[in-house]
Amino acid sequence: MTRLLYFGRGGQILDALLSEGCTQVEAVENADAVVVETYDNQSPTPIKRLAGTITLVREALDKIENSTTSQMIVITDHSSTNGIKRKGTPTGAAIDGIHGFGSLTAEVLSRRAANLGIATKVFRIRSDTTKEAIAEIKSSLNEPNEAPEYQVVTLGA
Repeated sequence: MTRLLYFGRGGQILDALLSEGCTQVEAVENADAVVVETYDNQSPTPIKRLAGTITLVREALDKIENSTTSQMIVITDHSSTNGIKRKGTPTGAAIDGIHGFGSLTAEVLSRRAANLGIATKVFRIRSDTTKEAIAEIKSSLNEPNEAPEYQVVTLGA
């Protein structure tokens, strides 16, 4: 049974993980994994809009910096790659508005966890791939020792 320290607004993914046997804890000292689920809060104020992305990851990093937690999972959407790409470039960052900027920054900040020795996975998902994402996330939580130091998994590309 995996113990999660969760950052996000809750909802389908957290509910599914809890119903499948994970336990939500309040302190990093009690957590096997940190899960950050970013979201677009649709605020008209750009700085406040980043609270659902950058702020969540930063709060998680502050908690895990001196902990023994071995795994971090960041769940985001495709907004860091959905924008207009540079001419002649088929892949890479393509920010879709302020939320896309926040999502890309959350991905980059999550690399800090890997630098601390924490196995870190970023899941980019679409709403129509949520069930697949839940299965992938659950699998990652059950097999943390096999995870590479840092990995980005894009579902529904």
